Amino acid sequence: ALLQDHKVESRIIFPAAAFLEMIAAALQRRSGDLSASMCVEDVAFRRWLPLDPSGPTQSVRCEVDEAGAVRVSSTGGDGSSVLHVTAQAGTAQTEHTPLASATGGKRVDTAQLYRQFSALGLDYGPHFRRLADVCLGDAHATATLQDPTNSWKADRVHPGFL
Repeated sequence: ALLQDHKVESRIIFPAAAFLEMIAAALQRRSGDLSASMCVEDVAFRRWLPLDPSGPTQSVRCEVDEAGAVRVSSTGGDGSSVLHVTAQAGTAQTEHTPLASATGGKRVDTAQLYRQFSALGLDYGPHFRRLADVCLGDAHATATLQDPTNSWKADRVHPGFL
């Protein structure tokens, strides 16, 4: 049900955040410390991964080489391989920079925002409708994210939050 809520131009597409979750898991496993913080740099989303429930089974693989270069690819039923994401493992920072507040910004109606997304072919179902309070400034945007389905606990970062 979760992935059926993530459509682009009416096609179910594997979420970019799910790729990031896969990369994070691979990097943590590689480090041997599943609670370790990590940094992923130079992420490039090369190709979508369409999901067709009635289509052939696809195998998705995340590989990390000795230098920390990451490649996520899929192999379809015909044996052909498609590269979806590349990235580089970086050094995690322990201090975080606070977000700038959106003072003087304009509030946005989130229902209208999701209608605009839909008009662009980005169809987000309930699992991906996380925006609760959006404010647009001149050079920035801030938002409050919500979890109405309380489904994020199994993930490092729920795909709907990214």
